Amino acid sequence: MSLSGIALVEAQRGNKKLARGLGSEAARMLDRSGDQAGLYGALNNLAVIEIMSGRYRQAIETIERLLALRAVPDLYCSIGWQHLMLGQLRERTGDSVGAQAALQAASTVFGQIGERQGLAAVERGAVVR
Repeated sequence: MSLSGIALVEAQRGNKKLARGLGSEAARMLDRSGDQAGLYGALNNLAVIEIMSGRYRQAIETIERLLALRAVPDLYCSIGWQHLMLGQLRERTGDSVGAQAALQAASTVFGQIGERQGLAAVERGAVVR
């Protein structure tokens, strides 16, 4: 996980290629170790790095992989936020149908757990489009 953190720092410093390499290596190491929760965190960081690098389609693929892991229960708040980020990225890349589906998934998670800030963020995201 520390490698994943270092990758985020490098992305912040503007070293995007190095950051993507470090983030990818962190994810590979955690995947090989079987640490699903650690891989979830590393993929989240890698998605952020891809966004910072302007590589939105790669960020979408990373978030889709992260959600497919099912490393945490479906009703964790973080799952709602991941769906929201996925919706925003899909909208940014022109996939309005996929964006709507992801926003609906986020709204469902947030609604089921009573996460008001998440519901408000989904509503803002729907209005911004």
